[in-house]
Amino acid sequence: MRPSSSFRTALILVGSISALTIAACGRDGFSPSGASTDNPENDAQTIVVRPAPTPAPQNEELAICSNLSLKDIVWPTALDYSGKRSIALGLNISGSFEGGSGWKNITNNFDGQGLSLGLLNQCLGQGSLQPLMIKMRDRYSAALKTLYTSAHYASLTGMLSNWQGTAKTADYVESMREGDGDEGLRADGRLSDLDKLPDGSDGTGQQESSSSESVVWAKQNLYTDGGSTFQSTWKKELQAMSGHPFYVSIQIEAALSLHTKALSYMKTLGLHQLRSYLMLFDINVQNGGLYSADIAAFKAAFPDGSTADETTRLKKILEIRLTHVIAKYKNDVNSRKLSIINGLGVVHGSSRNYPKEYCFAPTDKIL
Repeated sequence: MRPSSSFRTALILVGSISALTIAACGRDGFSPSGASTDNPENDAQTIVVRPAPTPAPQNEELAICSNLSLKDIVWPTALDYSGKRSIALGLNISGSFEGGSGWKNITNNFDGQGLSLGLLNQCLGQGSLQPLMIKMRDRYSAALKTLYTSAHYASLTGMLSNWQGTAKTADYVESMREGDGDEGLRADGRLSDLDKLPDGSDGTGQQESSSSESVVWAKQNLYTDGGSTFQSTWKKELQAMSGHPFYVSIQIEAALSLHTKALSYMKTLGLHQLRSYLMLFDINVQNGGLYSADIAAFKAAFPDGSTADETTRLKKILEIRLTHVIAKYKNDVNSRKLSIINGLGVVHGSSRNYPKEYCFAPTDKIL
């Protein structure tokens, strides 16, 4: 994905810098060999269980252990202490599935997206990366210029200006209300590339011509071979920008939409615990959110007055959401979400224990 306006309007313009989609561009923690993410199909073949990482140094401000550097960042003013702590944990956990370089994740054009960059792999092809770069250009132009050669700076900003000038209506229509499902629904009727096409959809309307031009720019400029091998200078510059505290602050700002939507789902579904937020945050990152039909099915299973506990409710929403996922991706989606619900599990071949890794209590009440 992954700025940020909440999902409140009926129609969003890709050209609007304030409204960003920051799901992981369909990569969702896996890619072919040589890219920066893992492949879920490998999970089905051989699982090598590795011990949970040693907790990172304690972040005293938020009372968590963070593998992501939070030094010198500017927090969005919309976040109070609880919000900062929740979103920091969400970014740590979901971000750990999306690549091994944290804020500096970078992936080539293997899937036709031109370039994916950052913790949650925002990409050019879906128009989710350009707005973050534009914010960096407009807010911190002096710092940005120091990160690129003059020729590369001119090339990058030229691409961004072209994208701004030609961006068209987005390929999804958002729900008027948050927490009701279908926020971010695309023209092809899906929330994610991991989902099956709904009956009657021909799969069109997924990519804007302006974003296609950005992909062409990336292929012509960033690689030595048209899309697979990065030119070393460009890669170094892009990752230096992505890891800069100014751009990290923009990445966190972009994640506000995921944060707000996760909290809205919690209220709609009657959930209260931190692990529920983290699971729904990951549904937003990996799967684009919930469908309105998912909300309806959940409410039918747990009508008002139900005494079902939080674990039961979380497993039910996962079961419902999996019905939309393409078969070959179900194992990956299921393992990620179950591990968050349970606090531990094997994901992408690694044995995870999130309370130990990140120093938090999953059942803490946040709503």
